[in-house]
Amino acid sequence: MTQQCRVIAYVDGFNLYHTVRYYKPNKVDLWSLFESLNQTNEELVAVKYFSAYAQWLPRKTTSHKRYVKNLEATGVVVKLGQYKKKGPKGSWEEKETDINIALRMVMDAEDDLFDRAKLLTVDSDLVSAVKELKERKPEKQVLIVKPPGRSQYGRELVEAAGGGRGFNLDATRVKRHMFRASARSE
Repeated sequence: MTQQCRVIAYVDGFNLYHTVRYYKPNKVDLWSLFESLNQTNEELVAVKYFSAYAQWLPRKTTSHKRYVKNLEATGVVVKLGQYKKKGPKGSWEEKETDINIALRMVMDAEDDLFDRAKLLTVDSDLVSAVKELKERKPEKQVLIVKPPGRSQYGRELVEAAGGGRGFNLDATRVKRHMFRASARSE
């Protein structure tokens, strides 16, 4: 009998949002999506979503809060960063998401909470975290899940994960894993 491989999915909310925004990313059921990615011997033990609210955009913030509520109702753990004003023009810049993902992934590996991490992002800012995790815990596997339309990105991240450990998520799969209208909290 083969032992179940414990999987935790780590989702960079912004990486996902910017690739699926045209078909309502605030409806993607992440738990269902990652269960669909499981291989026969894998058990999804957690999904962790990292993002921040764009407070200066009230309608989007309200929609995002509703989405977070839906995610939490399915068991997804949510960790929010923040936006800060940047530069003399006062543009907004998202802060803390990358570091939150990095810390949580390395701490979860240290605490032996997973055998395989599935990291949904192509953000090269996470290369150091993946390298550190692999150095400290070489028995842990990291699979990079590339958002739809991003297959040409994230080479450094895939290499840090051990090379060849990348999966291109297609838009059709994402669309099959949306919250139904009755599951949305209004």
